[in-house]
Amino acid sequence: HSRESLRVEVDSLARLGVRAVILFGVPAAKDATGSGAYDPGGIVQVALRDLRSDLGDDVVVMADLCVDEYTDHGHCGIVGDDGAVDNDATLEIYARAALAQAEAGAQVVAPSGMMDG
Repeated sequence: HSRESLRVEVDSLARLGVRAVILFGVPAAKDATGSGAYDPGGIVQVALRDLRSDLGDDVVVMADLCVDEYTDHGHCGIVGDDGAVDNDATLEIYARAALAQAEAGAQVVAPSGMMDG
């Protein structure tokens, strides 16, 4: 969805009685740390603000908390130079993303990252 088509779709769903939606982001650009996941101007954060502005509390708006769709390598977390998953660095990114999503209006932050430990 584009921002506008998402707004129309969720409004239609609300009129049908759907009371919750979850957003998964597909950013225009990706990088090794998935920075779009915690960027206040990132696609999910912008969409969250749009939907909360349009619908208030009539629909629970959730956000997926994973960075695989934001990373250029497609992993759910940070991969070190040695190719190993860096869980500690990933948790820092997840915390930043969760905060950005909550500040943008997510009523539920839904962690889905498949990380070791």
